[in-house]
Amino acid sequence: MPCHCPRAGHGTTLGSLPLRELVDVIRAPVSTNDPYSVAAIEIGIPDLGGWRAVKPTTPGPNSQVRVVHIRERRREESSLKKGDIVMSIKGTIGKTALIEQSVVQASESLSGSDAWTLVTSGNCIALRPRSQEITSEYLLMYFRSQEFEHQRDSLQVGAVIPHVTQCSR
Repeated sequence: MPCHCPRAGHGTTLGSLPLRELVDVIRAPVSTNDPYSVAAIEIGIPDLGGWRAVKPTTPGPNSQVRVVHIRERRREESSLKKGDIVMSIKGTIGKTALIEQSVVQASESLSGSDAWTLVTSGNCIALRPRSQEITSEYLLMYFRSQEFEHQRDSLQVGAVIPHVTQCSR
């Protein structure tokens, strides 16, 4: 996304930087039926938009948690970490939320892994700040500002299903 984000300064002059210089983009993994796949909890549009950080629970018969199966070798590159910001980029564009934890501890009644990895759905991306100059909380507030809404709306494409794409304007 070629959006420009104002810099929060520690006594510096405010300016703006392209978003791609401030964050790394984490994309959704492709789900698979591979017998050697690993299960992960999917964070998607229904989880976004509230003021509280996303804190998913362990999957179970009565939970709303969505589970996807991903290739083991893709887990590290697509896993969410504490402090990541998940943003919807397809359909309902611009809903955001902060990730509160990197994994969800498995309950004793479930077999398999000790912890569940978190990943984004295909309608979302995660943004991970590259440095500590700008915090996740600052970026989250910026993504909810009118200034960002105007930038986001100018990048929106698609008549039937609105979406934004990564481009280099």
